[in-house]
Amino acid sequence: MAKISFLWHMHQPCYFMNDGTLSMPWVFLHAIKDYYDMPFLAGEYNIKSTFNITPTLIKQLSIYEQKKEKADLFLGLWMREPIYLSENERKFVIKMCKSLPYRTMVKPLERFAELYEQNNYTDSELIELEILFLLAFCGNYLRKNDKVVCDLLSKQRGFSQADKYRLIGSLLAFIPKVLNIYKEFAEEGKIELSTTPFAHPILPLLFDANIAKEADSSIVLPNGIISLKDDAQLHIIKALELFEGKFGFKPDGLWPAEGAVCENTLKLYKQYGIKWVATDEDILKKSLNLPDKKAIYKAYDYSGIKVVFRDKYLSDGIGFRYHSVKVQDAISDFFSVVDKLGSDDVAFVILDGENAWEYYEDNGEGFLSELYQTLNEKGIETVSVGETEVNNELSSLKPGSWIFANFNTWIGDKQKNRAWELLFNTKRDYLRHKNKLDKKTQDEIDTLFLKAEASDWFWWYGKGHHSKHEAEFDELFRGNLIKIYELLDIEAPAILFEPIADNATLEALILEPKNFVYPMVDGKVSSFFEWLGSGMIDEALTYSVIDTSLKPIKKIFYGQNEDWVFFRFDGDVENLKRKGVLSVYSDAFKKPIRLRVYRAVFSDFIQIAAYEIIELAISKRLIKGDIASFRFEFEINGRVVQVLPGLNQLTIKLNRDFSHNWFV
Repeated sequence: MAKISFLWHMHQPCYFMNDGTLSMPWVFLHAIKDYYDMPFLAGEYNIKSTFNITPTLIKQLSIYEQKKEKADLFLGLWMREPIYLSENERKFVIKMCKSLPYRTMVKPLERFAELYEQNNYTDSELIELEILFLLAFCGNYLRKNDKVVCDLLSKQRGFSQADKYRLIGSLLAFIPKVLNIYKEFAEEGKIELSTTPFAHPILPLLFDANIAKEADSSIVLPNGIISLKDDAQLHIIKALELFEGKFGFKPDGLWPAEGAVCENTLKLYKQYGIKWVATDEDILKKSLNLPDKKAIYKAYDYSGIKVVFRDKYLSDGIGFRYHSVKVQDAISDFFSVVDKLGSDDVAFVILDGENAWEYYEDNGEGFLSELYQTLNEKGIETVSVGETEVNNELSSLKPGSWIFANFNTWIGDKQKNRAWELLFNTKRDYLRHKNKLDKKTQDEIDTLFLKAEASDWFWWYGKGHHSKHEAEFDELFRGNLIKIYELLDIEAPAILFEPIADNATLEALILEPKNFVYPMVDGKVSSFFEWLGSGMIDEALTYSVIDTSLKPIKKIFYGQNEDWVFFRFDGDVENLKRKGVLSVYSDAFKKPIRLRVYRAVFSDFIQIAAYEIIELAISKRLIKGDIASFRFEFEINGRVVQVLPGLNQLTIKLNRDFSHNWFV
C-alpha cells in the first residue's frame, strides 16, 4: 500500500522595522490560529508529518515571547482605548478588522457580521470589533481550552476595554507554547522538523538571476545583474544556526523557499550537511522530459542529496480547492488518487500550513480530522520526508519553483525587476565601501541584505498577486535598503523613497542619446548645440517628499563621440565645486576614478571642470569592452552626499551607430 508524506510549510515574511518591532501582526495571528493547532491535531490522530519551520517565523515568535504587547504595531494599537487613536490609526484598525474572509471567519460570529457592514463606529463598537477580530483568529485549540477565549465567545457581544486586555494577555501567554510543541513532538519522534534558508529567498536567483532565463527563455531580466552567491551561503548558515539554537539539533532537510531549486543550490545545501530537499513535480517532469506524473512518487538521489517532488494535484487540492466543496467530496477526491498508487509509492503532499485554513469552515478542523481518520481506517502509513527511501538516481535537475516550474512570480516584470535593480545597486554601493566599516556594521548590513532578499517582497510586486497590504510590504523592502545607506553614512538614492508600485513608468525619466556630442569641457553651457543629441536622466523627478535630504544634482546629461564619453551634472554645484570629490565606478575600469571637483583636469585620458555645471570626459582608451556601466558618488568633507543615477547604473554602448538619427 502507498504511503503519504505530509510537509506543512510554516512561514511568515520578516516584518521587522528598524526599531526591532514588527510592522504587521500575521505572525501573532497565525500563531493563535494555526501554528499550534496543526501539530496538535496531527498528534491526536498519530499522523507522522514533516513541519518546515522558517527562521523568520522562529525569530518573530521569539520577539512576542520577549516583548509581549510591545512586539508589534498592531498589538500596540489594540491595547489602546479607541479615544486615544488618531484618525489614521483608527482607519488602520478598521482595515485590519475587515481583511478577513467573510464567509468563514466573520459570518460565524453574529455580532462581528453586524459590525462588519458598518462604515463608522463609536468607541464602544470599535472595541467590540477589535475583540471579535481576535476571537475570529483564535484556533480550535484555544476555543476549546482557553478560559478567557471561551468566556468571550459565550458573551458574544457588549465587550469592554477590560475584556480586550484580558484576551490579549491570555493570547500572549499562549505564544511560548507554539514552538515548544514542535520541539516536544520532534524529540518524541512524532514529527520531523525541517527549515528554509534564513529570510525565505529564491536562492537560485541570488546565486545567479540569469537562471530565470533557463527556466523561461521569454522572460525579461532586470538590468545590472550581479551574483549574490555569498548572501545565498549566509542564508543557509544563519538558518541552520537559528534552527539549532531553538530546537537543539540541526535539520536534515529543507523546503527551499517556494520549492525553488537549481543544480548549484542543491550542491550548496549538500556542503552544509543537508540530506534532503523537496520541490515540485513539474521540476521532475522537465528534468526527465516526462509527459505524466508516475515518476513523482519516488525519492531521487541527485549528487548525494535526496530530492522529493510534491504531488501538485493533492497538495493544491488541500491548499486551493477543497475548501469550496463538502468535506466528504474532498476526501473522496483525495483518495481517488491515493488508492490508485502502487505499494512502493509515496505521495508527497506539500503546502502552506497556515494560509489555506481561513477559507475552510472551522479553520479546516473538520476536513483534516476526516482526512486523518480515513488514512488510519485504510491503514495507509504516513511518514516524514526523512524516512523515505531513495529509489532512483537523477543525473540532472532543471531549475524552477513550485509555480509553473519557473521563477516568473519573483522576477521578470517592471516592478519586480525594479526591486531587483535597487537591490543590486545597493549591493554594489556597499561593496565599494565595505572595507571602511567595522565588523559590527558589516554584520548589520549583511542581515539587512538578507531581509531585503526575501521572496515575499517580490511575490507582491507587479503581476500575479495582490494584497490590501502591498504598500506596507513595499515600505518594508525599501526600508531595508535605506537603512543600509544610513549605516554606510551615505545619502540613500532618492528613488528608494518612492513606492515601487508607482514607478512602473520611471523609464520615461530617461532620454536616450540621439547623436554624437562634442562639448567643450569648461564647466559652462557654452553653446546650446554642444549637448544637443545627448541622453538625459532627470534625477529631480525621482525625488520624494519623504526624502528630506537636499541632493545637489538634479539632472545628468551623457553622450559620446568617436574618442570620448561625456557626462554633465546640473544642479546646485556651488559646494561641490569648492570642496566636492567625485568617484566614478565602472565595470570597465580596473579601479575607480577619483577626482577633486574643485581642481580642473585636462589630460589625454580625463577632463573635468566645474563652474555653472560639472562636466566630465573620459577617454574611450580607458574603457575595456563595447559596453560600460557607470555609477557616480559625490562627496563633501568625506561624506557621500549623492549616488547617481538614482534609478540604476548608467549603461552606455560605446560602438553605437547614430546614423539613423541624422537629419539635415
